[in-house]
Amino acid sequence: MKSMNRVPVERFLSRVKRPGRYIGREWNLPQKDFTDAKVQMVMAFPDLYEVGMSHLGLRILYEVVNRQDTYSMERAMAPAPDLEALLRAEDTPLFSLETNRPLGDFDIIGFSIQYELCVTNILNMLDLSGIPLRSKNRNHRHPIVIGGGPCVYNPEPFAPFFDVFLVGEGEEAILEFLALYESMAPGESDEKRSDFLQEVAKLKGFYVPSLYGMENDGSLRPGTVVKKRLIKDLDHAIFPTKPLVPHTEIVHDRGVLELFRGCVRGCRFCQAGMIYRPRREKSMSTLLCDAEEIINESGYDELGLLSLSTMDYSHIGRLVHDLTEQYSDNGISLSLPSLRMDAFSVEIAKEVQKVRKGTLTLAPEAGSQRMRDIINKNISEDDIVNTAAEAFQNGFRSLKFYMMIGLPFEEQEDIEGIKDLIHEVKTATGKGLNLSVSVGTFVPKAQTPFQWCGQESERTVREKQRELKAWAKTQKGVRLNYHDFETSFLEGVISRGDRRIGDLLEKVFSLGGRLDGWSEYFRFDLWQRAMEETGIDGTYYAQRWFDLHASLPWDHISCGVTKEFLQKEYKKAKSTVTTPHCYDGVCHGCGLGCRKEGTLPCDSE
Repeated sequence: MKSMNRVPVERFLSRVKRPGRYIGREWNLPQKDFTDAKVQMVMAFPDLYEVGMSHLGLRILYEVVNRQDTYSMERAMAPAPDLEALLRAEDTPLFSLETNRPLGDFDIIGFSIQYELCVTNILNMLDLSGIPLRSKNRNHRHPIVIGGGPCVYNPEPFAPFFDVFLVGEGEEAILEFLALYESMAPGESDEKRSDFLQEVAKLKGFYVPSLYGMENDGSLRPGTVVKKRLIKDLDHAIFPTKPLVPHTEIVHDRGVLELFRGCVRGCRFCQAGMIYRPRREKSMSTLLCDAEEIINESGYDELGLLSLSTMDYSHIGRLVHDLTEQYSDNGISLSLPSLRMDAFSVEIAKEVQKVRKGTLTLAPEAGSQRMRDIINKNISEDDIVNTAAEAFQNGFRSLKFYMMIGLPFEEQEDIEGIKDLIHEVKTATGKGLNLSVSVGTFVPKAQTPFQWCGQESERTVREKQRELKAWAKTQKGVRLNYHDFETSFLEGVISRGDRRIGDLLEKVFSLGGRLDGWSEYFRFDLWQRAMEETGIDGTYYAQRWFDLHASLPWDHISCGVTKEFLQKEYKKAKSTVTTPHCYDGVCHGCGLGCRKEGTLPCDSE
């Protein structure tokens, strides 16, 4: 039986900058005895509270588990440096928000791995909890450590630190996992713990790294391919319509409607567009009911319409009209992510921003038509320019563009294309447009057509950044910023790494790496030193190009999209050939069998 010790959190609150991160007790907290459940889990989000509480996946699983009488899920967030220093100085473990219990007292600790550079936070949270960092050093007295999220589509760099991974959507899978834990009681002995992990590996979507041996070259010995979990019917899936409302400001401080999952666009650089397939929509009736309950139960004055490509929702016009009609007089606004490149999207944005006008975001991704064809963006320069001009004519004076450099097969003409595109937009809109251009550096991701591609060198990336920055300074009304090379480089190292990268990650943590996703805390020098001390060549991992038929570190993980389809898309990219969007009515045979399952958009209502 786990202990019920409580950390005296109160003694730390007056000594940290933002105590609201650690007090819990938010509005709409579940009315249940968390310590009375037969299986007790804590979701430990590896980032600061304001990021963790903005994450919809955490909120969904929290709702799913806490609706069960038998199970409970509490929360813990990565501590800021001031709290970490106090915890270490006073030999106090990291604690949960609901009951203030040490994380080591729970049966299960779950981490959502949303971003490669959050890994030092994971190690820090384990260390602060007195839990061995590596799974091989744990026994039955320690919690089972499970990971999920987009990064587990290549779990190998994180594998040494996890007992198990859940690949895919967790609403159903997490309850199966907890039920198995309850039936097998792995906390009673090392033998039972080992038997439990063997049985977990038999459940669809669960990967147990210790059951897959590693060769000297970093490749894995053959084992069962782990297929992702998928929720087919979102209308009947549990959704948090009575959301926790924090006492302190968070990144996305608003209610959220999830319109659909998946994407039909097929952008070749986009991992999310591949791993979340197929596209599954919620009905209008479900969304309108969700909206009403969220507003009534939370008091939020803003609703975010969330999906990978929100404007592709089949009934987006009707949905926005009905929500605006019902709630705008009460001062409740809607927010959209980036727009599609057409006049219809501008009209929707105009409707959405009747209550509160802000900046419109467009994502051309690339400047030249050649490069947009390579990445399968399926938009023309006229689409982009006309959409920007339409927005300007409808009163929007601020636009934001997302662009990328360092894409596979990129040439100097494609960098010139970015300049030309911005010039054309400024010419079409005339004076008075403020254009913010955010330039990211391409990071190859597992499970995409560009997974075989390496990143560009530091020298080349920095030259392109300097060239664009200098040019933008000569353009009135244009502000350009770019992502620093170092973080993009490390994302590439981890996203394409094998299990040997775990040594690098542990070394960075031991040297003091923390909160690497925050510019004020990120220290690239620690990563450089760690590479030197471990002998791991980060450039090799980030910049190497794989042969199309080579074994990849993540081949044992399946998102449902076949390797053959990804290879075909890679070859099309090399030949500058596009693939139409799925909603054009043609199945392109990615492997998910959407038409057979009735989940193609053209087959839906």
